[in-house]
Formats: sequence, C-alpha cells, structure tokens
Amino acid sequence: MSFYYFAFAKAYSKIQHPDFYKIMFNYLILRNYLAYLNQSF
Repeated sequence: MSFYYFAFAKAYSKIQHPDFYKIMFNYLILRNYLAYLNQSF
C-alpha cells in the first residue's frame, strides 16, 4: 500500500494540484470507512 501511495504522491506532486492534500485526506477516510464496513459484514 505504501509503495502505491508514494508513487501516487510523486506523480501528483508534478501536477501541483492545490487540493491534493484534501483529496488524499478524503481518500484515506473513505478507504478506512470501506474497510470498516467490510469487516462488519
């Protein structure tokens, strides 16, 4: 997971998206929420 995260971050840093950290934060929250839902079932 960490390898893909760093690769994604390096690719995104070249784009210099202003909302990059907000998008990553929402992505991590959504990913953890989906993992939590998968565990509950």
